[in-house]
Amino acid sequence: MDLKTKFYTIFKALNPYNYQELTEHHFSQVIKYYLFIILLSLCIMFLIFIPFLFYTGTFVTNSVSHFDKMNISSDFSLKNSFNILSDPVIRLESEKKNVTNELVLITPDSISYRHYLVFGSFREIPIQKSVDVTSSARARTLISLGLIFIFPSLFFWAIIFSLIYFSIIILVTYIFVLIITGLLRMNVSLFRLFKSCIYASTIFIMLQLILMPFFRMFFLPLIAYWILMIIILFLWRDHNRNEHNSESLGKSSGSKKDIFSDKSGNSLNKLSNKTDVKDEYDVDENGNVKGSSKKHRSSNDDDEYVEL
Repeated sequence: MDLKTKFYTIFKALNPYNYQELTEHHFSQVIKYYLFIILLSLCIMFLIFIPFLFYTGTFVTNSVSHFDKMNISSDFSLKNSFNILSDPVIRLESEKKNVTNELVLITPDSISYRHYLVFGSFREIPIQKSVDVTSSARARTLISLGLIFIFPSLFFWAIIFSLIYFSIIILVTYIFVLIITGLLRMNVSLFRLFKSCIYASTIFIMLQLILMPFFRMFFLPLIAYWILMIIILFLWRDHNRNEHNSESLGKSSGSKKDIFSDKSGNSLNKLSNKTDVKDEYDVDENGNVKGSSKKHRSSNDDDEYVEL
C-alpha cells in the first residue's frame, strides 16, 4: 500500500459502504494504515501548534507572574570533566582551564563560548548561583527556549502515548461490537470485525488529534466512531440477509420439476407432438387406382399404420 493509496483509503474508511472491500485487506496492510493515520494526524496537530511557539515567551511571563518569588539554583559539582558533544566540542569542566578546541565550555561559575561560534575569541557569561525568574528576563528567555528545544521530544512521546491510547479505545470498541453481533445473531468473521474497528477508528483519531489545539474533546469523536461502527454492522446484517435469500431462491428454483413430465423427465404434453396424416392409393400397371386404399398416419412417436 503506497502513500497515494493510504490517502485514498482515508476517504474510503469514512464511507460505511466500503467495508466489505476494506476488510479483505491483509492484516499487515491494516496495521500499516493504522500507524500511518496516527503519524499523519500528529504531524497536522504539531504543524498547527507551531504558531503557538512564538507565544512561549508570553506564556512563561504570564505563568511566572503568579509567583512572588521563584528562585532557580544552578549550583553543581563534577567528579571529572567530560564532553557533551565531540563535534562540535561542548565540554563541562569543574573549573576554567586553558581553552583548546572547545566550542562551548561550561563550568559551575560561567559559560564560555567562542565568538561567532566558529572562530574568534571566547566570551564568558557568568552563572548566578540562584536566579529569581520573576525578576530576570534572561531566565524567562532561557525557559522559553527550553520549551522550544523539547518540542521534537514531545512528538516522539506523543506517538507512544497515541499508540497506547487509541489501541485501548479500539479494543474496548471491539468488545462492544462482539456483544452487538451476538445480540443480532450475525454471521461475521471475528477477524473482519477487528479490521473494521481499526479502519473505522480513522474518524476518531483525526478528530481527536487535529482538533486538540483548538478543542479538548473526547466524547464527540468517540460517539462519531461508535455511530459509524453501528452503521457498518447493520449494513453487514442486511448484506447477509440478501445473500441468504438469494441462496434460498437458487435452491428452490433448482429443485422445481415440470408438472408435465413423467418420472424419467420426458414431457407428456401431447399437444407439442404433431401428427401428419397422408392418403396413399394402390395403382395398377396401367395407372388405374385400385379400389382399396389405406391411409398412413405418421407421427414423431413412431405409431403403426392404421388401415381403413
